[in-house]
Amino acid sequence: LTSLGDEQIAAIVKGDTGVLEAARTQVKALCQRLMDMKAADTKFIASSIRSMEGAANDVGLETTEAGHKDRIAKLRFWLLRYAGMETDIWFEHLCCGLLSPKCETDFQLLNPFLSTESAQNILGSVSQMMLVASRVIAICRCLDSCFNLMEILDKPEALGSAVALEAGISEKAKVLCGSLSSKRTFFTTVSDVSSGKGFEATFDPRFLIFEFVTGFLLRPRQVEMVSEFFETFLTGKSVVKQMIMGAGKTSVVSPLLALMLAEGSRLVCLVVPQALIMLSRSVMQNAFSTVVQKRVSTFKCDRSLDLEVNLSARIARVCSQGDIMLSTPADVKSLQLRFLEQLGMANDRRAKKNTPQMRRECVEMGRMLVQLKQGVCMIDEVDLVLHPLKSELNFPIGQKNLIDHSPERWNLVLHLLDGFFSVDKDRVPHHLKESLRAMQILEGLRKTINRGCEKHYLQSNPHLVLLNEEFYHSEVKPIMAEWINLWLTAEHVGRVFDKGSEAGDRGLSDEEVKAYILNRAKTLSRIEHEAPLEQWQAWLGSGAVTSLAEGASVTSIVEVSSGLELPFGVLPKSEYKAERLKASNSSLVKLVLQETDEGAARRASRVERLAPKDLKSMNLSFDWLQVFLPYSLQKIDRVTFGIMSAEQVTAALIEQPLMPLTRAKLAIPFVGKDVPSSASEFAHPDIVIGLTVFAYRYEGLRRNDFDEVLGMLSEQLEAENGAIMERPTSMLWKGWVEESGALFCVKQKELDDQTATEMLHIDESADQPAGEDAAAAAAGGAEDRKQQRVLPLHLLERKNEANMSQLFDLMRRLPSAVHYYLQNSVFPQFMRFQDEKLSSSGQDLGGSIIFGQRIGFSGTPSDLMPKELGECGYEPGSEGEMI
Repeated sequence: LTSLGDEQIAAIVKGDTGVLEAARTQVKALCQRLMDMKAADTKFIASSIRSMEGAANDVGLETTEAGHKDRIAKLRFWLLRYAGMETDIWFEHLCCGLLSPKCETDFQLLNPFLSTESAQNILGSVSQMMLVASRVIAICRCLDSCFNLMEILDKPEALGSAVALEAGISEKAKVLCGSLSSKRTFFTTVSDVSSGKGFEATFDPRFLIFEFVTGFLLRPRQVEMVSEFFETFLTGKSVVKQMIMGAGKTSVVSPLLALMLAEGSRLVCLVVPQALIMLSRSVMQNAFSTVVQKRVSTFKCDRSLDLEVNLSARIARVCSQGDIMLSTPADVKSLQLRFLEQLGMANDRRAKKNTPQMRRECVEMGRMLVQLKQGVCMIDEVDLVLHPLKSELNFPIGQKNLIDHSPERWNLVLHLLDGFFSVDKDRVPHHLKESLRAMQILEGLRKTINRGCEKHYLQSNPHLVLLNEEFYHSEVKPIMAEWINLWLTAEHVGRVFDKGSEAGDRGLSDEEVKAYILNRAKTLSRIEHEAPLEQWQAWLGSGAVTSLAEGASVTSIVEVSSGLELPFGVLPKSEYKAERLKASNSSLVKLVLQETDEGAARRASRVERLAPKDLKSMNLSFDWLQVFLPYSLQKIDRVTFGIMSAEQVTAALIEQPLMPLTRAKLAIPFVGKDVPSSASEFAHPDIVIGLTVFAYRYEGLRRNDFDEVLGMLSEQLEAENGAIMERPTSMLWKGWVEESGALFCVKQKELDDQTATEMLHIDESADQPAGEDAAAAAAGGAEDRKQQRVLPLHLLERKNEANMSQLFDLMRRLPSAVHYYLQNSVFPQFMRFQDEKLSSSGQDLGGSIIFGQRIGFSGTPSDLMPKELGECGYEPGSEGEMI
């Protein structure tokens, strides 16, 4: 392309039509030469295929040198082939002969009259045909680049600006030059033309076949990497290499390695992340569906699905036929864990699941694990598959038990989060309406939250969301500690020592409890405050303050014998170091108080004297204030978490019939707006509890949840004794009705009268008093008619869909109803866990416990890998290219 150098391109940009026309002429001439070469090569390929097939199937009937018996044998073979009882050697079989170490024998099995010399000549012709076919593909790439360049040269004004024109011509010309000068990188030259002996080179025919099948032109790095992988494999070792993104890991390296390794003596398994399973299957099927044919079998194993009856036999066929097995890390690890689990049950004669079918499955899985051990595993995206924190798979085993510290574990959370919902809905929890302290705490929390929203530390849309953790820890957490202390006090947590109680000191004070749930056993934060001398003496005692001379170096030990809640903070019973500093004026005394290590240790020892149940409640309170609450407040309902709707549950059960019911009842991760995760669940039980409470309070009960609540209440009511209206469940229902703002009707007639009045809009003013009394009565009657009326629980007609729908809309978000459902149904049923588990991680997959040899590659590998894989072979220059 001498007409498209830098000077010529600059002249074209300036408008030199002569240079432009010369460039067009040269590119057109190049296009014509390429098209002529393509036509000649295509003609050669067609004639080569015909001649190869003819030579391979030639029986030699025309030769006169053969004896009478040989001629009879040839005629017999020819007649059998003519009758369809013997097959011709077909084109794909000839091509695959390059992959066979005994290709002459393979050809002679189909044509016993083919000589070894003829078979070798055919292989030479096959190689030549493939080389020319690969050149045709390269010519097509060059023609495509020529046409793109001609499009610009024919209409240079279409690019708009001189800068765009110069960049467009330069880029297209460079692409064309690169295509024209590209070389085959898997050839090793023995002698070239300049040596006088002619050109001679060696090559691996598997690279040639791969180029012929896929149409790719292998890059030097790809050939180098595959060669290194194969050489390491032959030594019996495992290896991991880095290959930058876009270099052909999935589209070139994986299928080429599969072609070289899957030759019938070992199982070849490609393990990829779940997100790449469809892409990898498509790439493999495209590569091995034409000339070289290999089946791509996808292996799936799940704890809840029945295992294939002849699993090991199918895997053995995959191995012997040189096919490829594709799987995900979770499926391979599930096979290992399921085998271990069923092996344990098979050895337990008393186990209910110890059935003949289960034992057969165990044997099949054991045989397959032996086949995997003898095979080789190729791992794509090895850094993700073997990540120590993301690759763990757990199989809980044994009997399910209710989670430790129940029901306090969720009752505490229900109370804690009720504070936020009370502020958000501007209401006081129904059971705390008579508590002045609760209303004071909620008022302080309301002001703090409003201040946080104004400063954008919190957002109120779509609901309260925490944006700044520092604001939470500095301003919100102390108030929430006061709120949670209400629940601890009501439950008498920490108020009685389990051991070592003394007269007058039988438990922790409120200040000690609050100090513990805010700081645990750490020394309390430094407190600095100014106050008159008399005030300090009243707080700490006269001697403690007057003994402190003014000066930064003078300190004194102050013993607080009983907890103090002061304007500047809480001082629980402990030992403090007091330091007097210079005050802002002479009438004030400035002190700095810091709890000593001895005081903190003594305070911690008092906590240790509590009953284990109380200590668990206090530690749980600390964890919620410190970690779980700020984490949960940063989540957005129906975006990052939520509960599945009834329609989503139905769709999920159709797709996964054995889906665990925990996903239908508890909060699960969402991957987008109203899009629940297909399989993921939150791992930490306290996070599950907290987000489940948030989800039900934000979204309300679903219709099937509400029907379940009514069923539970009805069963509970029937089991109680006494007058039906005075039974505890009836009183509970009445409280719900009043909390919802509806009117509680004792008789059906009251409900019927109200319904008729609303439907007919009857004006009853004639029966009302006159004057101001009439106006008041009319207003009161109108207000009563606006309120929905609800019958007692035992009079509800649950088959009346219209009434049930109105009742559902009334109570679906009622806090008491939601809490009742969570406390009596969801958490007791689904917060159950098994004490033991089988665990598998990337260590098992990357180590030698499952596969005998492993080959891994990734664009961003790390050294966080099993030792059996050795050190990662980082690609030279990749880090610089990323930067």
